[in-house]
Amino acid sequence: MKIHIQKGVFEENLSTGSRFISAKISSIQSIQGTRLTTYGDHVCLTTTNLNDFYYIKIKAIIEKEGDIIFDSKKTLEFISLLSNTDITLETEGGSLVISQGKNKGYFNTYKTDDFPPLPEVVGKSVEVPKKVVDDLYSVLFSASKEETRPVLTGVYFGTKGGGEVVTTDGFRLSLLKLEKDSIGLPEGIIPSHILNEVVKQAKKGAAVSAIIAETEKVVQFSIGDVVIISRIIEGEFPPYEKVIPKKPHNKDFGRKRRVFKKYKNLHLFSLRENGEYYFV
Repeated sequence: MKIHIQKGVFEENLSTGSRFISAKISSIQSIQGTRLTTYGDHVCLTTTNLNDFYYIKIKAIIEKEGDIIFDSKKTLEFISLLSNTDITLETEGGSLVISQGKNKGYFNTYKTDDFPPLPEVVGKSVEVPKKVVDDLYSVLFSASKEETRPVLTGVYFGTKGGGEVVTTDGFRLSLLKLEKDSIGLPEGIIPSHILNEVVKQAKKGAAVSAIIAETEKVVQFSIGDVVIISRIIEGEFPPYEKVIPKKPHNKDFGRKRRVFKKYKNLHLFSLRENGEYYFV
């Protein structure tokens, strides 16, 4: 294999893909790395932690085709030190060689036999409106980071009214009400870290589409040349309706600066513990 690719583009996408690699899984060595496959005038990068998959096609000059899995972490450390011009990737023996001018790095490669194939998600594709994607940021922050209750680490898509998007970590709750038929996703819980990545990718300007295979409990998001696949979280989301007041008891229609000042004053009388604020 021998390819030439723009260093900045390769580094950015390799870094994104590395977030889909889990250090907790040590039994399969190949999934600790990134799979690089040539396809026409593109290179395809794939990473997985067995629950989630990240896949992207990148334009490149292909001199010789190939299919390898290489050490992502050490590769990223090396290319971060290179200048932002083209780099050359080629295989030599059992190693991946990355070179730019007089700089050259050698990295371990792994067998491709154990690397799981990209799942084929079959179902109806729906376009996720840009406004819905942008508004997801307003609820993602309150999803739980604790894996002891998996349903709380996800984003619940409900079908009440026009549709609702809900997250909670047991202390905070965020509710986003959607307009009728603004999104065609069925009821379910999608991992918050997946939607966070989708929002980041969508900021580059590409449209977002989604396919949900309800039987297999799998969701696929396509954002331009990026494909992100994940399992849907199984379980029952908490009855969030019970904690939402039917009518607000207090309303503050003050100017934004005045409202922020009130919260800043409260902050002075708070105790911070484990990243949370407790007002006393």
